[in-house]
Amino acid sequence: MLVKNNPIFPFWGVDLTGFARAAPIGSLVTSLAMSDGNYIKDTNVDPFVGRSFLAERVLIFICAERKHAMSIAMLDQPKDRLGISTYCQSARTGFTLIELLVVIGIIGALASMILPAIQHAREVARRMQCESHLRQIGLALNNYHAAFSQYPISTTGPGKSAGTTCTTGFYSWHASILAFVDQESVYQSIDFNINMSDECDFNALYNASIGIGHRNSRAASQSIPLFSCPSDSSRSWPIMGTSKPAPTSYTANIGWPPYTSGFDGERSPGSSSNGFLGYLNPLSPNATHQGTTSSSNILDGLSNTVAVTERLINNLQDPNMVEKARDLRYVSFCAMGYATIRPMKDYRTCMNTHMFVDSIYSMPIGHAWISGWASVGNVYLHVLPPNQTNCHLMGGEGFGGHLASPSSNHWGGVNVLMADNRIVFQANEIDERIWWAMGSRDDGIAFSE
Repeated sequence: MLVKNNPIFPFWGVDLTGFARAAPIGSLVTSLAMSDGNYIKDTNVDPFVGRSFLAERVLIFICAERKHAMSIAMLDQPKDRLGISTYCQSARTGFTLIELLVVIGIIGALASMILPAIQHAREVARRMQCESHLRQIGLALNNYHAAFSQYPISTTGPGKSAGTTCTTGFYSWHASILAFVDQESVYQSIDFNINMSDECDFNALYNASIGIGHRNSRAASQSIPLFSCPSDSSRSWPIMGTSKPAPTSYTANIGWPPYTSGFDGERSPGSSSNGFLGYLNPLSPNATHQGTTSSSNILDGLSNTVAVTERLINNLQDPNMVEKARDLRYVSFCAMGYATIRPMKDYRTCMNTHMFVDSIYSMPIGHAWISGWASVGNVYLHVLPPNQTNCHLMGGEGFGGHLASPSSNHWGGVNVLMADNRIVFQANEIDERIWWAMGSRDDGIAFSE
């Protein structure tokens, strides 16, 4: 069948017989747009009509003026009576309100199923990147050890006054490994001979801010991507001074509180610290401080001792927010006396019997990778299990007496770097005695993960 020349059919002469042969046979409804915009429908088509009969009676109407395709018409009358030379009218192509609501509902249901999966996949990727950061930090610590036969230390106290300046103090272990994490230029820019805060002497124990006028302010404000977990906040706020020191998500294990009697009274109170990292207070040296450590000091084995873990950067910007905080991982409670002799289990009470929230210890958490100040929490006492609240010991400001709970935004636990550079994901529900054993380098207690 040939479509004759017609103004509405610019493709006249097209053979439709093949189309008709391919057309399905069945109960068909015919429709034709007339010049008045109405439709003629014919349902009297024999469902068993032959294909050759269909080929004689199929017309395709295309509205060339508006580019709209019309229905295939099954016609039961001669072609010359249909008025096909008239201009065709556009068919209605909109949606009803019900159809639109149904589509929106389907899209919403699909989004509710797909978005959580996408978010989970992104978090898995962030957690893997966080593991990679810890592994690189572990390599830097081992390379430092290979170069100096010891691990770096943190100075948890300030320097002494020396005329118009202050002697060295308040430097974190992060600053010491810069040259081993491809940050040689930042390392060379730091003057380690001066105190890493505006104040020195005992005043600095309660305010170790770093102002824009400090000689090392530019280095302090330098963001080091390796020192931040992708799941954690990495914004620099002036909490630690007008220089806006750059933050870090990682903290090193310095062992148990110095006056603990151990699990069951087996440890002598006042013993030297038993963690992975050494620390000291230049202003007020203490016998409990372990100035340096090396692999030979880790008697329990490198694979059984925690080196570094995660600790969330505080996201509370003023003391009022600290007082009203719902997520207690971002605040620190003043818990108990520093020099009181007690077994390890007694330190758990700070999680349940909080004395008061201390904004001095809460606000700076994580907000200066360069600082060794206890309130920043770049070292921690390995007592509280993961993702609990933080506590600190009264009178322990100068030795790093921060019972920071390792914490992260990863679901169910935290990444932990062991001293042998192995990464483990530690669940929140770990047995407390195993957790304490992981924090000591020489308790002689064997455990299995």
